[in-house]
Amino acid sequence: MNKLSKANFYGSCSGTAMVELAIILPLMLFLLFGITELGRALYQQSMLTQAVELGARYMARVNGIIDADDCSNDAGNEARWNAAVAVTTNLIQCGDDSAGGCDDPLLPNMVIDYIDVCGPGIAHASCTSPSACVITIRATADFQSIFGDDLVAVPGFRLGGVTLNAATQERYIGH
Repeated sequence: MNKLSKANFYGSCSGTAMVELAIILPLMLFLLFGITELGRALYQQSMLTQAVELGARYMARVNGIIDADDCSNDAGNEARWNAAVAVTTNLIQCGDDSAGGCDDPLLPNMVIDYIDVCGPGIAHASCTSPSACVITIRATADFQSIFGDDLVAVPGFRLGGVTLNAATQERYIGH
């Protein structure tokens, strides 16, 4: 009688593993893809930060684009300033130090919001160092998810796109 009850017990438990898998699998896949997307977002944020820092280092070392005494950009330096901004923009967006555009950007939808100089002769809200010439660069990029425009789109809950931001300041050296 004992063997008969064990046989009935084993026969009645044959589908429980499949039911447990059906309950746990969506959660595990959601967790796996979430970790993957987080890793991609961190990678793209790191790339954006490094590109902005490289652009600021370049701008800080271009000779003759601003007057180092009062941080002004007089009319004689305007052409050099515009050329340096074009090279910096291309350097940030494509990793190439030419002044032309590129076909293969580092990150999709990258926008360079701000390239500016702060210093003793210039006063505006974003200036944090009034005693030295400081180059400030800010850029943003929309994070491109593997799954489309929305980061999370499940019935009843929707998380839209994420914007990555990077900003840096570099003291103007000019040589």
